[in-house]
Amino acid sequence: MEELQSVLENEGLTVTFDPMKGRCLIANKDFSPGEVILREEPYVCAPKSFASEAVPVCQGCFKTSNLKKCSACQLVWYCGRSCQLSDWKMHRLECRAISRLDMNWRNVVAPDICLMVKLYLRRKLQSDKIIPTTATDNYKLVESLVAHMSSISEQEKFLYARKAEIVKLILQWPDINDKQTVENFSKLSRNTHTITGSQMEPLGIGLYLVISLINHSCSPNTVLVFEGKEAVIRAVQQIQKGDEVFVSYIDTGAATMSRQDDLLKQYFFTCTCSRCLSHDPVHDDIDGSFKCMNDKCSGVYESNFGRWFMMDYINLGDMQKALEYCRLTMPTYQRVYAGFHPLLGLRYYTSAKLEWVNGNKVIAVDHLDKAVDILKVTHGTETPFMKDLLGKLEKARGGAPFEF
Repeated sequence: MEELQSVLENEGLTVTFDPMKGRCLIANKDFSPGEVILREEPYVCAPKSFASEAVPVCQGCFKTSNLKKCSACQLVWYCGRSCQLSDWKMHRLECRAISRLDMNWRNVVAPDICLMVKLYLRRKLQSDKIIPTTATDNYKLVESLVAHMSSISEQEKFLYARKAEIVKLILQWPDINDKQTVENFSKLSRNTHTITGSQMEPLGIGLYLVISLINHSCSPNTVLVFEGKEAVIRAVQQIQKGDEVFVSYIDTGAATMSRQDDLLKQYFFTCTCSRCLSHDPVHDDIDGSFKCMNDKCSGVYESNFGRWFMMDYINLGDMQKALEYCRLTMPTYQRVYAGFHPLLGLRYYTSAKLEWVNGNKVIAVDHLDKAVDILKVTHGTETPFMKDLLGKLEKARGGAPFEF
């Protein structure tokens, strides 16, 4: 932990211990909105392309275009020689293990199972000193994660036990401890993050050991985004020296009771953040009113229906109808994702595109402006997505024709 503290101090951070929350990440300096607090590569990660129905993703950089499949295992994709070589120490073992399975078994290798296989392979590679161990990149940090075995249900334990059997089948290591694997599955369930693209589309899952130190708030002062598979924590509020760094584990757009229920079921704690303690029951009733009154209905938000309808009409090419549903859901997004939230920024971007193609260019430029104001805080300005977006805004302001 001393080595980890030393590394984090260079980033303006420190780890403390709270009797109620456990480990906490504290700012040792001031951070302004948009400032990068932390960057971290995953200890292990797995693209969703391991699921047979998923879009292929490069295992090296998480790009989704111009990919070629590994000819041996027929499961892993790469965008080119560079990514294949950079991943070879890990994939050499992974490929050999997966290739032992027949194709029917390979089709059931879910991302979390693949992640567990990689966890043990990385532990072995570091133990054998084939890949280096650092203060922020070592298996001891995995061991320090809490498994919550006394809190999870028997059904969940049974599921993890079945997955542990598949891991053993893939690796064929006689010394694998089933109990440890079950505990590790529980740790991964509570500590992995969904790796998303620039527009928040899910691409895979990853275990980020330093980011796992960050506690939850429903009104977080940071946001987690990804540049490839690298996780980036940026401030979205002014953070003073001595403040705790928070990130949200869940969708903050849900009503208080729904958020509390999700956190208790998945993470086994009741949130006591300022938003939960000072929640307005009227606002929760408003959120509840978006649910279908039919008890037999699954009870999703109307805003979700609007989003689905909007995307359906976009896919059908009916941009007028898509715009109607975009406008219908915008007030909900503005209310539940207030401030610098990537989902609000991306909704403004979608709205700008729809307003533009429907001939409403003044509104389109205004919404594109709003999108950029938010997304340059959450995403920075140097990624290809943001450079493209800034270029579109410049063209739109000048009235020049361009393609969204």
